[in-house]
Amino acid sequence: MVAVTEDVWAGLTDRFVEGAYATVKGRVRTYVLHRHLMDHLPPPPAAVLDVGGGAGHQSFPLARLGYEVVLLDASEAMLAAAERRLA
Repeated sequence: MVAVTEDVWAGLTDRFVEGAYATVKGRVRTYVLHRHLMDHLPPPPAAVLDVGGGAGHQSFPLARLGYEVVLLDASEAMLAAAERRLA
């Protein structure tokens, strides 16, 4: 097992969060993933663990629907982006 000590997303966070997900392609991708998730989740309120959840693009819509969501990500930069988006 190797411990990851470097945040490989730190230099890419803004470009990924504000760039890739802000495009039409990114919004469509998020919508399609959300619809697929909804086919497999129990109705809210249910607990959801979003592993590798990044900046919350899947977590936040689920939370708005009434799910109890925990967002988990190894990247401090992505978690900071999630906090900014949540605010």
